Amino acid sequence: MAKQIVHYQKLFRIVSDRIQSGEITGKLPSIAEFTAEFGVSHNTVKKVIDQLKLAGRVYGFQGKGVYVLGPGPKVNNRGVIGICIECAALRNPFYLKVFDALRNELRERDFDFKYFQSAAQVVGDYVDGIIFIDYYLTDLEAQVISDRFGVRLVVVNRKIAPITTVGNDNFSCGYMALEYLHRQGHRKIGLISRDTHIKKSIFDYRMQGVMKYVGEHPEIEIADSPIHITRGGADEIFASRAARELLDARKDLTAIFAFTDVLALGVLSELQQRGIRVPDDISLCGVDNRDFSVLMNPPLTTLEEPAELVAHQAMEVLLRQIDEGRWLDDLLLPPVMVERASVKQNS
Repeated sequence: MAKQIVHYQKLFRIVSDRIQSGEITGKLPSIAEFTAEFGVSHNTVKKVIDQLKLAGRVYGFQGKGVYVLGPGPKVNNRGVIGICIECAALRNPFYLKVFDALRNELRERDFDFKYFQSAAQVVGDYVDGIIFIDYYLTDLEAQVISDRFGVRLVVVNRKIAPITTVGNDNFSCGYMALEYLHRQGHRKIGLISRDTHIKKSIFDYRMQGVMKYVGEHPEIEIADSPIHITRGGADEIFASRAARELLDARKDLTAIFAFTDVLALGVLSELQQRGIRVPDDISLCGVDNRDFSVLMNPPLTTLEEPAELVAHQAMEVLLRQIDEGRWLDDLLLPPVMVERASVKQNS
């Protein structure tokens, strides 16, 4: 019988189907066995195996061969999607909303749900896809997990190569806040920032957005009073102290941008203790649109990050990557300005 000769894409489909059906389990046949069966080159088989790894069908150990992970992802049938988030992150209302919205998405799409608290738990399990929520992966963990799951991964609100990121556009948070205050006539603006020294953190990106807008509008003066949160400390207390230092140093500020609503709460406390009226004397803007923001006196103008939309898009991206077997581009969703009573036009 003449040797069967197939091209790369067809070979990829054949091997994927054999894995899906359970015909191939355990250790994958060797490159030599594939070349003999299909009449293809060594490089073609290697390319197919690399694509199978990327698609999360197989994984390999140096010098020990390539192994099948089990039945392929069940995009159209009931499958299991894992969500990995540390308990501490669930204390953040935004991430709790993302977590709850993802669980609702999974229920509506007829997927089962599995909860993980650590990367180690993820590596030791099998699910059809994983969404990490604000989870910091070391380079080694990212490599091991991407080798293990291929493109069946999404990270929310962190940039961890090569995994696709879905999250808030924190650069735009900073940029839009300064743009809004500038449009309201403010030229001397104080900042209450935090953790901007942590590169690629949400606060680093917010500061980058601030500096980008200031660079485009040299008439704006900013004065930053950064805080460094310590374990066991309350953010609003640190923010109140930072606001005290800022106001002692600059008597000419007409607006303050706090990098979170909790920080804005601390700023408001210090302003009220000094008898400084918001917004008559100083305008105040935050980020997050926390539940308490509308109850502040005055109600806080803030930027809202779309938690439900982040969850929906994270799920969409994950399923597309599973279906297409490739990484998609990062997706960052812009915030929405929620105008309330804490900012006024500066004449």
